[in-house]
Amino acid sequence: MTEESLDFNATLKIDPNALSVDMDGDVVTMNLTDNQFYGVNDIGTLIWRTIEEHEMSVSELYQSLTERFKDDDPEQIKQELTAFLLSCRDKGVLVIE
Repeated sequence: MTEESLDFNATLKIDPNALSVDMDGDVVTMNLTDNQFYGVNDIGTLIWRTIEEHEMSVSELYQSLTERFKDDDPEQIKQELTAFLLSCRDKGVLVIE
């Protein structure tokens, strides 16, 4: 199985057809096109809220996460960030352009 790559120069923004709400400190997103709900974990919530605050590149977000989680393996952060962002894109709640 081939892992899909992500352009780290791409800009991230919340899809205009997405809605998010805070549920006990975690984010739940909804794709308004297909009315599907998606919950995210603590790190996903941090990522989501960061993107909500302002559009940024994947690289800027990655840099922010590696600075915040200095004790974690940068390659692991990259892999998990890529998987999360692609998953959000595929669910129709995030735009990567």
